[in-house]
Amino acid sequence: MPHIKSKNIEGPWSEPVYLTSSGFDASILHDDDGKKYIVSLEWETREGYEKPGVICCVEYDPETKHVVGYPKRIWRGATDRGCIEAPHLTKRDGWYYIMCAEGGTGYNHSVTMGRSRNVWGPYEPDPNGPLVTSQPKESNERADDDHLKPRYFNPDSVLQKSGHGSYVDLPNGETYLVHLTSRF
Repeated sequence: MPHIKSKNIEGPWSEPVYLTSSGFDASILHDDDGKKYIVSLEWETREGYEKPGVICCVEYDPETKHVVGYPKRIWRGATDRGCIEAPHLTKRDGWYYIMCAEGGTGYNHSVTMGRSRNVWGPYEPDPNGPLVTSQPKESNERADDDHLKPRYFNPDSVLQKSGHGSYVDLPNGETYLVHLTSRF
């Protein structure tokens, strides 16, 4: 995965810097101590391993434009829905929060969260379950890498496949979550 940057959203953009080939859906945490961390999904293709993989974290040094060491596995998810992806790390009041999509991008999709006092974990899952989902029932789908999972269609929900979210804190103290969804 490459790293590029710009002071303006319209560019000009820097030349890409190669970081690692460990996965996809990367995001970066700019920690309050000046360190930077990249989280991504580790793409697993070997037979006998959970697919698509687990969430990994690696420190990034912007001066040398290299990662520091090798990515470490830090999170298997807050549920047993499987198909974890789209990690985001944030920090608030001394807690690191990891937000991910779980359940695949189909009918078992969700947004989940965990927290830890250490960027490397261990992370404890939100005891209330997914923050957003169209399918509130618990499921154990770690062995099924089919992302659609039509058997989880929820006829009681107008919105289906809700998951894969990000949140933003506004200056007025409000927080909003945006996420993917479908009407069928």
